[in-house]
Amino acid sequence: MVFFVPFIMLAVLLQIDSAGPILFADLRYGKGKRPFYMYKLRSMKRGKDGTTPYHTTDRDSRFSRFAHFVRSTGLDELPQIFNVMKGEMALIGPRPERVFVVDKYYSGWMDDVFEFTPGICGVTQLVFRGMVFPDEFPDKLALELWYARNRTFLSDVALLCYTVVTTTSFSWRFYFPSSQRENIEIVDKKLSLFTRSPFRKSRRAV
Repeated sequence: MVFFVPFIMLAVLLQIDSAGPILFADLRYGKGKRPFYMYKLRSMKRGKDGTTPYHTTDRDSRFSRFAHFVRSTGLDELPQIFNVMKGEMALIGPRPERVFVVDKYYSGWMDDVFEFTPGICGVTQLVFRGMVFPDEFPDKLALELWYARNRTFLSDVALLCYTVVTTTSFSWRFYFPSSQRENIEIVDKKLSLFTRSPFRKSRRAV
């Protein structure tokens, strides 16, 4: 009930804001590299061909003001609770990637990430805010794997709290600078209170 009330409210507001489907289903790889459809609230106007583009920016004209708010606060991820209920995702875990991205860019040890159930919240969300480029995949996955293999109950609680605090664009700017290096140092300091730091391991150690 706690989940359904805000979901229904957001769905109604999105429909008022712009016409189109409420949910967007994106094909991702889950545990064991099994494909599944990950749900999100639609935050973009549909294209002329009826599709939603992959590459976007914060100033993309296809975002309405309300849809931009939903996306920037992470509220568009709310329907992934359905994926959790279906056993396809967990609250904490490596973020699931698009099937075509994995097929094109992942290789070798990077497939080890499929040992784990993907999550709504992941440690890399606090470092790689926004779109991740192909040359960043090794660093992103090394961090995801290390955290998944060394997580504790307290570190999961801390990660969940930090993710909630930083979902709004204001709090993100307040708590985290724009530099990825500085983001790593801040997250490292916070999570090291609950688990060994995942940022002090080399990529080879994964």
